[in-house]
Amino acid sequence: LINPDVIIQSDSLQPMVEFMRSNRKVEICGCKLLNQDGSLQYSKGSFPSLFGTLYRMVSPRQIRKYQWRGYKKVGECDWVTGAFMMIRGEAFKEAGPFDEHYFMHYEDIDYCFRAKQLGWSTYYFPGISAYHLSPHARSDRKNNLYLEKEIRKSQLFFFKKNCSNISYYILVPLAWLFFEFQLFLNLLRGRSDREWSGTPKREDRLDG
Repeated sequence: LINPDVIIQSDSLQPMVEFMRSNRKVEICGCKLLNQDGSLQYSKGSFPSLFGTLYRMVSPRQIRKYQWRGYKKVGECDWVTGAFMMIRGEAFKEAGPFDEHYFMHYEDIDYCFRAKQLGWSTYYFPGISAYHLSPHARSDRKNNLYLEKEIRKSQLFFFKKNCSNISYYILVPLAWLFFEFQLFLNLLRGRSDREWSGTPKREDRLDG
């Protein structure tokens, strides 16, 4: 599984194939992703929890849901980004396709979560590298606000589907307030209300 905005830098994917062949319980493997300037792009993380999510809300979006360390060597992780995923065929048959209820973001986390419940493992493999044009690199504020809205909706759907009802109902109003605060900050920066005409109305709740 490779996004159209990913360019493989390595000459061959064979090292990753051989790694998965020798580790039969590895269902998903992610590679080392790079930004356009060659710097490391964070691409793996831990499954969301309520307190972890609340803490990471105030972090920069580029690192909000990702692990910040452990990118120099092969290692097991909870999930890798869907920009690049090598998935074992037999495991894909067991886990099934990606959940189409996610419009964008969190479908990769959801898939790795489902695989984990079935007894499969996810690994980060830096022996293969690729360039990825991250949507977070785009500077247009209107597009970034739309992206933030979709991330919040997907995040809430993940909690509704996979976490406790208490966690979900606590997160819903806090996620909405956080989004409203971001909108307020953008308006303070001189953005007009018309420019944000695509912003969800109060009745268009993030919890869908």
